[in-house]
Amino acid sequence: MKKGIQIETDCNQCGQRIVSCPTDALSHNDFNFVNKDNKIYVINKGGESVINNATEINVKDILKTRLWFYDLLGKSFYLEPEISRLKKVCELKIFEQFINNEDFKNEGIGILRDFFDNISKISNEEFNSLRKEYTRLFIGPGHLPAPPWGSVYLSKERIIFDENTLEVRKFYKKWGVNTKNSNKEPDDHIGFELEFISILIDKSLSELDKNNINGFKNILTAQIDFLKSHILIWIDVFSDKLSENTEYSLFKGLALFLPEYLKMDIGLLEDLLENLENLQ
Repeated sequence: MKKGIQIETDCNQCGQRIVSCPTDALSHNDFNFVNKDNKIYVINKGGESVINNATEINVKDILKTRLWFYDLLGKSFYLEPEISRLKKVCELKIFEQFINNEDFKNEGIGILRDFFDNISKISNEEFNSLRKEYTRLFIGPGHLPAPPWGSVYLSKERIIFDENTLEVRKFYKKWGVNTKNSNKEPDDHIGFELEFISILIDKSLSELDKNNINGFKNILTAQIDFLKSHILIWIDVFSDKLSENTEYSLFKGLALFLPEYLKMDIGLLEDLLENLENLQ
């Protein structure tokens, strides 16, 4: 699998703030998971340092990074752009870290990095134009060049609110999730589906807090199942349409970045679930 982003964490030996790449640790066979002090950690089989001077990388840090990304991606599609939200992304310099990752090369990363780096310079006129582009792409009125609902791409009739939508709703309800205004906005809206993954990640964090490893595994499995059966089967077509029909950096960058990020995340989840079977 491909390496993931870097995150900041605390060194368990010296307490200093360090930069580590948890997804990198998961991509090697020399690393295992251990249960220590009611927390799950990534360590190498020799018990030595994983990255830099850190002996342990808390898996919760990996999950929190994923939670941040899915929340950002979900809101980017089901909410109109908000300047305050965009500026917060700019401050974190997340896409700058992706740029420096040799094993995750994607055109969308550079586009998004440049967009967020310049968000403080955007004029009111440019920002209003960005919001109008969001409306044109995802709301209408009129023909939508990139419909954000899975059923449009999966049903023979290319309609919304079909059996695919109902299957997504059933998956939501199984995990105690109901979408707001579900009778107006189909449950298989890409923004809702990405937000649902973030909800599952939050639930998995709760299971870790309770040291419920079986519950944690079940929620990881649910994320893999939902990604494979409901998002990945149409995300490429959606993203291609979006990329082809906009010249706005935010939306073109998202279109190019999203499919590759989801595929990388599937690899991360599968590695995590596999290694959990070796918990000591």
